[in-house]
Parts: sequence; C-alpha cells; structure tokens
Amino acid sequence: MSFLIHFRIWLLIIIGVIFYGAFTQSPVGAIRGIQYEISELKSHVGSGSSEWISTKVDSTYKIVMTSEYVRVAMRDYIVSDAEVDHTRETVGEGISKSNNLMSKVVATSVILGYRFILRSLVFCLWAIPFSVFFVGVFFDSRANKLIRRFNFKLSNPILFNAGEHGIIALIGLLGVYLCIPSYISASMVPLWFGFASFSSFVMLSNLQINN
Repeated sequence: MSFLIHFRIWLLIIIGVIFYGAFTQSPVGAIRGIQYEISELKSHVGSGSSEWISTKVDSTYKIVMTSEYVRVAMRDYIVSDAEVDHTRETVGEGISKSNNLMSKVVATSVILGYRFILRSLVFCLWAIPFSVFFVGVFFDSRANKLIRRFNFKLSNPILFNAGEHGIIALIGLLGVYLCIPSYISASMVPLWFGFASFSSFVMLSNLQINN
C-alpha cells in the first residue's frame, strides 16, 4: 500500500479513537485517568520534574482554552472561571451546565485535550535524549549500507519495506497514544523510541537508492 493509503487508514483510526473517548468517557473518569498518569509520572521522573511538567501543561492548556475562538464555540457548555476552583479549572472539571449528552461530550473532549497536551510534553521530553541516539542510528545505518556496497551485496527490498511499514505504523500508534482516552503508562514512550530506532536502522540500511 502507498503512504497515502496508510495515512488515510491511520487518520480514520485516530478520528475513531477521539470520538470513542468523547462519547464513552465521563468527565470525572477522564480526570481520574489524568491524575493517575500524573502520579505515575512522579515515580518515573521524580516530584520536581513532575511538578515542572504539570506547570507547563497547565500554562499551555490555559493558553489554548482561553482562546476567544474556543470560548465562543463552547460558551453554551463552559461555566465561567469564577464558578470553579483552580484545580477544577485547570483540568476542565465542572465544565457542564446541564446533564445532556452534548455538554458531557464537550466537557470530556476539553479534559482529554489536557491529557493530549500532557502526553505530548512527555513525548517531547523523551525525544531530547533519544535525538542523540537517532543521530547514531542514522550514521550507523549509512555505514552499514556502504559496507554492503563495498562487498558487492545488494540492499534487501523486503527489509526496506518492513522498516518503512514499521515507521508508518509507529507514527500512527503515536497519534493513537496522544488521543486514546484509556490509561497508557509513560514507560511506553521510550519503548516507542526503541522500536522507531530499530525500524529506522533497518529501513536506512536497505535504502533502494544507489543500490
């Protein structure tokens, strides 16, 4: 399958995950999931780093959710800042004015937006040390290809396709990870980078250019 077909498939999966979370999770359940992820984050990076991450997520979330466009679009479902305390305001609890389905969907979507920002920041923090590792993977894979050419060996197109499909699948899984409402351990992020580095090595070592 072409890259465009893969992209469309994963896009439909991610959209389905977003709608599933918005319509099936309650606002309270979504908040509890976020609190559990933050508490788990403390055990991984320590309380100091966890507090820094929470502060950054809070500030980013408030910038997004105080946007005039967002407030206008959701003014029928969001209460004023004075009606909720700081904690509830930060994560979006207490958003709904009524008990109808649409208000709950909007409330849950806003809360899951907070989780999206939290997971994005955690991913970016892991990307910093792994970026150095990826540089090594790139040069090692290129050296491996040059050695194969020097020994008059051709690159393996099957391995190239496997590595390429692995990278596409990992990118799609990253989108699912950022949007899925279910709890996922933060330890999955370095595991993702491990698989991504392996797939990149396989793909770059068997590039079909100047074979």
